[in-house]
Amino acid sequence: MTENSTTPRFRMARAVQQIGSPYSLSNETMLGAAIPVILSNLVLDYGREEGSFGIWLAIAVLGYLAVVAVLLVARSLLSRKNPPALVYLLVFLLAGFARGVVIFQVGREFDVIPADEWQYRLFGSPLFILISLSLVTVLVSNSVRATQELAKLETSRMLLEKRLNSMRSEISRMNAEVAGNVSGLISPVIQEL
Repeated sequence: MTENSTTPRFRMARAVQQIGSPYSLSNETMLGAAIPVILSNLVLDYGREEGSFGIWLAIAVLGYLAVVAVLLVARSLLSRKNPPALVYLLVFLLAGFARGVVIFQVGREFDVIPADEWQYRLFGSPLFILISLSLVTVLVSNSVRATQELAKLETSRMLLEKRLNSMRSEISRMNAEVAGNVSGLISPVIQEL
């Protein structure tokens, strides 16, 4: 029996469905988003702008905490509802805007962000967070789904293995029975000869 395996294709409808799921505001998504959200400031801003690594780390962490705060508030407000994916996308944009405001204000306080960067911070951050959280949500959703499918496959494998062992023992029993019957039929003939 040949087995054909194909790589799943990306479907935008499936991605939108995943973004519209509870995974958008899950703890796993918030933790997964920490990596790109914090690293973006450390990679893109530290060195380009003034300020030490410690200052930029503090700014990045505060920006991330602003994102998490918006997501936690949204989760508490939307927990008993089933909103469409558009609502989650708007929440992501709002979280990005909050991040941009926090980063800009804290950066101005530390005097490491020039005043003329307000557009970059307030318009770029929502887009970045929208894309980052959308991707992390899809990854988390796929990871959970793959884990569930693997658990189902393992259960099926164990069931099949149990049935195979049962069939093997039944075949052995039937072989012994057939051998006994054949021996019982042949023994009198051999003794007569």
